[in-house]
Amino acid sequence: MVITQDGVIAKTASEIIASAGGGDHARPKRIGVRSVVKTVPNDFTTQSEVFETWNAASFTAHLKARELAQFREDALSLASNLRSAGYPGAADAVVKAVTFARTIACLPIPLTIFREHLDYMERAGAVSDYVAAQYRFLGVADSLRKAERDADSLGDAVHTFRERAEGMVVRYADGGEVAELVRELIGKAVSKANRTIVAFRDRVVLSAVSEWLADREDIDQAKLASKLIMTTTEALASTLSATSRGAPVDSLFLVNPKVRHFERIILSPSLPRKVGLIGDGGTLGAIATVLAPVTPLFEGEPAARLKAVSASLAEYAERMTAFDFEKTIIPEFAPDLTLDFTIQDSSEGGPYEGPVVELYTEDGYLLRLPSHAECLVIQEDELKPLKEQPADKVSVGDRIFVFSRDLHDRLEFLLGPVKSEGTTLLASYQQAVRDRVALIPGDRQKQALEILTRMKTAAALIDEEFDAGRNEVSNVIRWMSTGRANGRPDAPRSVKNFALFMNAIGVPETIAAQYWRNAVVSSRVMAIQVGLHAHGRAQEFVMNPQGFYARASEKKPELKQLWEEMVRSASVVLSRHFVSGKQRKENDR
Repeated sequence: MVITQDGVIAKTASEIIASAGGGDHARPKRIGVRSVVKTVPNDFTTQSEVFETWNAASFTAHLKARELAQFREDALSLASNLRSAGYPGAADAVVKAVTFARTIACLPIPLTIFREHLDYMERAGAVSDYVAAQYRFLGVADSLRKAERDADSLGDAVHTFRERAEGMVVRYADGGEVAELVRELIGKAVSKANRTIVAFRDRVVLSAVSEWLADREDIDQAKLASKLIMTTTEALASTLSATSRGAPVDSLFLVNPKVRHFERIILSPSLPRKVGLIGDGGTLGAIATVLAPVTPLFEGEPAARLKAVSASLAEYAERMTAFDFEKTIIPEFAPDLTLDFTIQDSSEGGPYEGPVVELYTEDGYLLRLPSHAECLVIQEDELKPLKEQPADKVSVGDRIFVFSRDLHDRLEFLLGPVKSEGTTLLASYQQAVRDRVALIPGDRQKQALEILTRMKTAAALIDEEFDAGRNEVSNVIRWMSTGRANGRPDAPRSVKNFALFMNAIGVPETIAAQYWRNAVVSSRVMAIQVGLHAHGRAQEFVMNPQGFYARASEKKPELKQLWEEMVRSASVVLSRHFVSGKQRKENDR
């Protein structure tokens, strides 16, 4: 018997067992999975029950945002043509636009309301730029404009597509079909006798919906609090376990879930008797594609559950995209999966010169760590299931914890930031930039274009090549807006571009050199050191959560939920590279 929660593991195990028959032993006629268990216990010292009773649950899929189907189909065709013509960057920009359109189409509240909340969260430091970027159209629009310029004869087609993408932003400004359905479900939930759970894709969406509902005067807030439970698909397991008291929970709605979250949820034995999936054709198609090959491997109650899911999805088969859209966009967001903990410490802002270990994981992450930095490794030892190990001792096949920016942001939001040591001229630099930019006439866009023109002119005068990055106007606006986040310079990465930027806004060369060394470089060194310390705190939190619960008892429920998500963030190391300081210097040359 193989007991697993992962359909892919079930399929692989089935193939191994089916091919293992040898000698005089009869090979089994049919391989099936009869039981599924939780693989993440409440802590590392206790194990959950092996067999749980499966309750009957009906399943309903709700295909929304159908107008995206043609937009998505045309976009993928254009991306294919661009890639074939030798414009991979332009193709990635088109795919990124489709991803953005899907994201805003599946928001459970109007886009304008969501953006207001997102702006507030950014100002409060509760969400990182990385998380917020997926909900901003500015980066998408800049990518498409650059694609227009680079795509030669296909530039007109990209321009037409960009106009359609802009139309999508207008279309969902006041909400789409998903928002309408969620609003209807919440209205019904308040008037029911039993309770309803609605699980959203991530905590940013959850927070925005919570704030939106709190401001609604047409909803009885007391009934809302007693009848509606909202959570994320990642934290649903802990939410379900905490609903034993109070009125029964009879309905669960999953709003645009990630595929891997849905797989885990649908194979949980105990679910409310009514389960609904809400999403567009990309979401439903991705889920159908993943479930199709593993459903025949299950028997009994798990098989009945999966067949009910498949039957509901089959109703929309002709209007679904039959591939995993999340995998399609990996090339676009691959750079954001690099977690670099090497410290930049030279006076010119050069890289850390010591040895570095690069670890590539099955989830697409690349971790760059000093060789002495500690990794948290899961080992098969009941007495000590977790072990801190130097990065240069981690082996291929080890399961290590990878704490994404979102997890770090949440831990920092609950426990407070890791404080940096030392002082810099960053505040003086930020004020100088704001004062100088204010002297340039026009709005932000015109100011950025003027600064960009000055930088290009200055570079040409000294016969230097100038490159402001893929989204040059957006980058200049970011440099102009320094001071949005505490401790971050938001300055050009290279000393050459920094000097050109300083010259463009009228900062004398000698002062600019001081700002580079004592504001930009110093603050970056301190920020990376803080990041390394924050990574260490996250590892300590996973290993000893009780100590953190005691120090922040008022936040224990939120910390417990975050802990459960963090212990599921382990990823298998696929490859490991050791790069010596000497090799890195040679590579840089």
